[in-house]
Amino acid sequence: MPLALGGEPSDYLEVLAGAHIVVSLLPPAMHLAVMEACLAVRAHFVSASYESAGGRALHQAAVDAGLLFLNECGLDPGLDHVTALAMLERVKAAGGSIASFESDCGGLPSRADLNDWGYRFFWNPMNVVTAGQAGARYVEAGKQQMIAYPEVFKRHRALFEEDGRPLVAYANRDSVPYMDAYGLQGIGTFVRGTIRYASFCSRWAALAEAGVANTGLVLEAGLPFDAWANLFEWHTQAHGLLRTLLAECNLTGGNLPEPMTSAQVLLMVLERCWNGEGIYKDRVIMQHRIGYQQAGTWYAYTGILDLEGQDHHSAMAFTVGLPIAIVIKQWAAINLRGVATIAQPQLWPIIYNNLKGYGVEMTYQTVPLPNPLYPL
Repeated sequence: MPLALGGEPSDYLEVLAGAHIVVSLLPPAMHLAVMEACLAVRAHFVSASYESAGGRALHQAAVDAGLLFLNECGLDPGLDHVTALAMLERVKAAGGSIASFESDCGGLPSRADLNDWGYRFFWNPMNVVTAGQAGARYVEAGKQQMIAYPEVFKRHRALFEEDGRPLVAYANRDSVPYMDAYGLQGIGTFVRGTIRYASFCSRWAALAEAGVANTGLVLEAGLPFDAWANLFEWHTQAHGLLRTLLAECNLTGGNLPEPMTSAQVLLMVLERCWNGEGIYKDRVIMQHRIGYQQAGTWYAYTGILDLEGQDHHSAMAFTVGLPIAIVIKQWAAINLRGVATIAQPQLWPIIYNNLKGYGVEMTYQTVPLPNPLYPL
């Protein structure tokens, strides 16, 4: 039955009637209406998206109805929680005193399909275009830090290097609430980030600085793409990048087909240049790094997940969908009601203990640290 997408619970009642568990892969803004419809038809709800304030407000209603509304059941957020919590549990069980936690994840092109930016689209392009616009908050050296757009892309952390190309991580929107979820209140460094090649961050910082991803002002239909690029001529690097992108995707000389914001124009251009679906293979990479002290010695405990996609089987789609599939398969073992994420202690071990059977394994390394202050 076709689903009439909308923002009201009534838009979903007919199609959800009789459902036991509803898995929503709709845009995040639509989840609240679906959750409210699930309350009406008495169906459980699962999504890969971040938990929202509106969703959390339904907690008691879901408990009273005997329902579980489960969010953050994808890759990031999702598998990042599961694998990080498993690592943290090992450190604590061995008597380690945790001082720092860094968790980073990203979807990238496969090593064989890299371009100059080190990036292509494999999942939700508009999220990439608007990334970082809310700024970021995290804890560093014992203090909360709040940085604004476009500084998010400038203040990235170095991770490691591959074939002379540095991989870095820029901070996600708000890391601080996850300190409670991970039981790491009061540690010196806590940050969750997105992995990109350094070439992407330096270039995107220029676009952000110039305001190319502006979502407010609307440009008129028929405006030449060249004229759009020239709006940012004052920013030499951004202007040069836009001119190069227009040439690469054969839009030089074309015109905007309808009234659009600059962010929408940028999205159209990048989709022409970077669309990887069915052409290129993708890669998912995730790294957790825990700094801790044990028996007077400081250590860094690192875990890395690195998966390459296959033909017609993207690594991103696989890792986003896998936690949902495991949850549905193991539903009878889940005794939890209300609004929750898979970071709950009743849930994450169920996911973690099933990952190996699907070929999802992290590699781990523990090394002593010479500096006892690292990374406080």
